[in-house]
Amino acid sequence: MHALPAIHYDCSNCPAHIDPERYDDHVCDGRHAPGCDHIEGGRLAIVGSVSLAGNADAYAIIFQVIRDYAPSEIVSGGADGIDSMAVEVAAFLGIPFREYRPKNARWAPEGYKERNLLVAGGCERLVRIVAAGSRTYGSGWTRDRAAERGIPTHEFIV
Repeated sequence: MHALPAIHYDCSNCPAHIDPERYDDHVCDGRHAPGCDHIEGGRLAIVGSVSLAGNADAYAIIFQVIRDYAPSEIVSGGADGIDSMAVEVAAFLGIPFREYRPKNARWAPEGYKERNLLVAGGCERLVRIVAAGSRTYGSGWTRDRAAERGIPTHEFIV
């Protein structure tokens, strides 16, 4: 059994940091504290590296992120690796999920680009879990599109 890796979220959007007088009872320890109305619930996209398929640390991160965010739905691109693992964990926990699979195995038309845009536009927050030294950038491209829409994103390197 692997120990759960420490997870630290960028808390720059945390209400306790934006307006501490208004949220003086809101405790933040470098992660979003439980109860932040901007992180719990909603549609959470979990995307990442295909090469992490079956990785125990990646599974631990997925379980912890889902526990921390308490999403109403998991959004996935349906790829092998992190995308499929997130759907597997959602199904195990009884959380609804939505998979956007490409119609064609190419960038465009009706391929990975459109699928990634659907994922980026179909979530209210996005988590990317990537293998250290990964040379592909599909999930990074998806994260960038989500960020351009003002969607909070977080990244973990395994």
